[in-house]
Amino acid sequence: LEVDRRLVEKRIHDLRTELKEVEKRKERQVAARHDHMTVSLVGYTNAGKSTLIKIIGGSTQQSRGELRLDGRVVAFDSPRDALAKGIATVHQELSIVPELSVAENILMGRLPRFNALMVDWRAAFRAAEEILARLGSDIDVRRPAGRLSVARQQIVEIAKAMAGDPGV
Repeated sequence: LEVDRRLVEKRIHDLRTELKEVEKRKERQVAARHDHMTVSLVGYTNAGKSTLIKIIGGSTQQSRGELRLDGRVVAFDSPRDALAKGIATVHQELSIVPELSVAENILMGRLPRFNALMVDWRAAFRAAEEILARLGSDIDVRRPAGRLSVARQQIVEIAKAMAGDPGV
């Protein structure tokens, strides 16, 4: 999986999210705990990495601590709420629609249109190609996503998140 190093370095430089003593309790155990700014997220199995991403992405509420975005404490009621504030998450599980083209998967819900009924396919293919180019990928946007390798499907998942131009 190749990613443009400059893009990663820019994202790290522009990092806008800060977690302070965030904790999610499940029954009597701590599922996730974090006390510092995160640039990468690593940990043992069941250490709470996915739970932490769910908190940042609005899927789960923390039990204590605070999440800051651009220096302000925020709380998200849903993934839609997090996305509206510029936070997009890419989960391990693929959510590709295999029968749809790469472009349709990337721009799902955002396909450019001539009018309410007609998709502007030329603009859609161009937009998807531009997003993939920012990731350093040359995947054929007209190809059915289900025909891609798992590694390339993961790139499409990242491109889907990038399509909304998130800040985080």
